[in-house]
Amino acid sequence: MNRFKKICLFFVGLLSVIWFLVRVIPKPSRASYPCQRAVFPIASAFVIWILSVIGSVTIFKKLKASIILKKYSKTALLLVVGAIALMFVLSQPVIPSVANTSGNSNETPIGEARGIFPGRVVWTYDKKVTSWDGQTGHYWDYNFTDQKGIEKMLSSSLRLISGQKSDKKAWDALFVFFNKNHNKSNLHYSKGQKIVIKINMNTARKSYESYEKENSINATPQVVLAMIRQLVDVAGVPDSCITVFDGTRYITDNIYDPCKKEFPGLKFVDRYGKKGRIQVRWKENQITYAVKNTCGTSIATCVTDADYIINMALFKGHNVAGITSCGKNHFGSINKQEHYYIRQSDRGPGVYNPIIDLMGHNELGQKTLLYMVDAIYGSKDADPAPEKWQMEPFNNNWPSSIFLSLDNVAIESVVWDFFNTEIGDRSYMKNSDSYLHEAALAGNPPSKTIYAPNGDNVQLKSLGVHEHWNNVSEKKYSRNLGSGNGIELVRN
Repeated sequence: MNRFKKICLFFVGLLSVIWFLVRVIPKPSRASYPCQRAVFPIASAFVIWILSVIGSVTIFKKLKASIILKKYSKTALLLVVGAIALMFVLSQPVIPSVANTSGNSNETPIGEARGIFPGRVVWTYDKKVTSWDGQTGHYWDYNFTDQKGIEKMLSSSLRLISGQKSDKKAWDALFVFFNKNHNKSNLHYSKGQKIVIKINMNTARKSYESYEKENSINATPQVVLAMIRQLVDVAGVPDSCITVFDGTRYITDNIYDPCKKEFPGLKFVDRYGKKGRIQVRWKENQITYAVKNTCGTSIATCVTDADYIINMALFKGHNVAGITSCGKNHFGSINKQEHYYIRQSDRGPGVYNPIIDLMGHNELGQKTLLYMVDAIYGSKDADPAPEKWQMEPFNNNWPSSIFLSLDNVAIESVVWDFFNTEIGDRSYMKNSDSYLHEAALAGNPPSKTIYAPNGDNVQLKSLGVHEHWNNVSEKKYSRNLGSGNGIELVRN
């Protein structure tokens, strides 16, 4: 290690100690924060290294004195102790590399990466788009959530996921990629083709106005509007060909009103079909589950009639499933939900999960043009109001992020790593990534389940690529490291 690197490592270690002490001494409970858990190994290793250096110097001073006084037995003992201390100092870096804290044992990618850039997940973060104080008004108020900032985030994300230099070319690249992989003769978007945006409105259970009294997390209105503006104003999709959808909940006024005002032809489909919304209808007997369960077999007709789906999930934990992301977002696309088979914490890894049937279904996961996670705000369980995040780079602030991918498994693997870092000590996170193993290896999954959800007895193949990042500080995957054909996390 050259001198410059040694100096840098020394100061990193010193700053880690100072940061840990400054944060933890005033409030000891902060020692359990993910950022402090991450920095503690660095700080503690630095302290041990410093003590070893001091100890070595002290020992060799005493050694010199004992030689002068001809105390040979003491000299021999000090030689041995001093040699051990010196070996430790020379053999140890000033700070250690941070270990993978994902809790997962697989060190190499599994499954087959998908996408224009296979396995790519784009993460765009801008803390300036959120300014809510957590108490005043609502998190989605336009005073607290910056519409223009979110539109810039979405624009740059689309360019990175497609490799294009303009938003228009980005959308064209997405349509061409999708249609080529679905063997369609017209590779570009054709006027009249329908697009469904599947949003997550899981906590909108009371009324169209329920948001006025509470801040339980649902789709961020500014993100929904930004996506519709992209589709209409940039991609050239008529607003009458776009449906915003959640078949099991209300689509509340804070989303409906601004979007409908700007785009009158836009359709909204929800469970109740009142106040301008369309009531969901179901196409029956569409899903063949690999294991008999009580999940619905019917799919919303607005989904089966569509040509493309944009799966706009939320950045949420789940006290049964661990996380709720793009795969589980389709619990709002089917007519009945069951949670027994998605509970992994007390069932162990290598077990059947119906989410795989949804991810692999031709009318759901396989009809998806774009996977997206709305992480402008986020919650660590299914129903709470947004919660601030402690891990880097959020540092007790809102996630203020958007994730995009063309690989369903890759984007959920990245989201899982974030949640495992932030709330990995919660019981429901145990084994909660096992469904990602099932999805990545759907043709030969750990559970040995035969996933063939389309009623044709054709077993699914890999639905994407799964792995975990190298460590929480760098957040790098095999393609970032040049060590494998797995995930590439592009930070924007």
